[in-house]
Order: sequence, then C-alpha cells, then structure tokens
Amino acid sequence: MLIRKSMSKKIEQIVSYAPTQELDKAYIPIKYQNLHPEGSPYEIYTEKEVRMLMDYAKRIIKYCEDLLSRA
Repeated sequence: MLIRKSMSKKIEQIVSYAPTQELDKAYIPIKYQNLHPEGSPYEIYTEKEVRMLMDYAKRIIKYCEDLLSRA
C-alpha cells in the first residue's frame, strides 16, 4: 500500500510538471489531423514549435527517470 501511494504521488508530480501541459495542447491535434480546420500538422506547426515540443518531451522523460530512480 505504501508503494502504491508513493507511485501515485510520483504520477501526480509527472502530470503536473509544466512541460506536460504544453505537450497536451499539441497532442490531440497532431494525433487526429482532421481536427485542424485547414491543413495538416506539418503545415500548422513551425519548426521552432516542433523543436520546442521535442525539447519538452526530452525534459519530461528525464524528469520521469529522475523521479522514478528515487523510488
């Protein structure tokens, strides 16, 4: 039970980590291209935005690894 509570707390920390919220904004429209009123994701997102989102993803992975290594 203690392990479950500890993991639950870690998951909450991951979800509340700021870059995850930024990626959430892009996830659905990228996954479901028909949600964009016009064009494909590659036509809507700039290279700068894509690089920023990729950086967020890398930071989230690192954050999760660090958080889980303390388990």
